[in-house]
Amino acid sequence: MSDSTPDITDVKAWLDDEYNQYMSTYLYDNYLRLTNGSAAHFVDIRITDDEEIQLFGERYGDQIDKRCEATRESLLETLSSTI
Repeated sequence: MSDSTPDITDVKAWLDDEYNQYMSTYLYDNYLRLTNGSAAHFVDIRITDDEEIQLFGERYGDQIDKRCEATRESLLETLSSTI
């Protein structure tokens, strides 16, 4: 990854700042999970080798599988149309 590409802890900080009142983030080895506590509503987020952010999960039966640029603005915009 380039020096300008965020790492997973940067992404966690963005999500904690934006969603901490009603969603939880859990950091794992190479990805993190954003959830409202329900097994039916979660998004797993990781930074890919090609410096994108991949989102994969489920929202009450609807599958989530999206990619966006590895920037705070792009991630939050993608999430706002997803969750």
